[in-house]
Amino acid sequence: MRLEILTITKNKHMKTYSTYKIYFISLIFIYLLNSCGVKIKDFSVDNNLPSIYPDYTNIIIPPNIAPLNFYIKETAKKYHVEIHSLNGGRILIDQSSPKIEIPMRKWHRLLEENIGQDLYIDIFTKKDKWVKYASIKDSIVSERIENYLVYRLINGAYIFWKKMGIYQRNLENFDQTPIFENSSANEACVNCHSFCRNNPKKMSMHFRMTHAGTMILDGKNLKKINTNTKYTISACAYP
Repeated sequence: MRLEILTITKNKHMKTYSTYKIYFISLIFIYLLNSCGVKIKDFSVDNNLPSIYPDYTNIIIPPNIAPLNFYIKETAKKYHVEIHSLNGGRILIDQSSPKIEIPMRKWHRLLEENIGQDLYIDIFTKKDKWVKYASIKDSIVSERIENYLVYRLINGAYIFWKKMGIYQRNLENFDQTPIFENSSANEACVNCHSFCRNNPKKMSMHFRMTHAGTMILDGKNLKKINTNTKYTISACAYP
């Protein structure tokens, strides 16, 4: 009797496991189908280039740059984008939003596999029916960009400067990390910064008003210099 109960219980669990397995696989299939998109076959042609922002028409693309996301300025209910090149790796995007965000891994794989080739961006829009615009054509080059850019980030209205900082951005993705934020220095104005001959180990950075002066980084040595004199209104503000 006990053996029979155990057998029934086991079979019940096996059936439940099989049901969940089929359900899980179905969900994965639906997700992949939606994420990969479907090619548009029935459409009319507009020979004009689509209006996008930023305008990525006829540009040179290094293979390690982050995805060049853009905004389609054509009014529509649905948008379809196909990004492709000679050696395959087509990226399909279907959505109702004109804001196009390109998948990171697919983008990098497409560029790496097509170095030296042209990159095409095909844009379709739909109001009542699908319309395909002229293809945007760019060039994928072998030269790689240096991966980091350093900049000061400040509010668009310059008078609101109490929250600012010097940041670095990884140009291969969208990672941004702070080098210095003025919240750690009584909201001092962190002014211009510079690198000696683009060497990240030799950097200068100016402070104004609170803690006025210049920070000098030379390798592992960091020091602050008071650049105010009796002949100047204030400490230095520009490199």
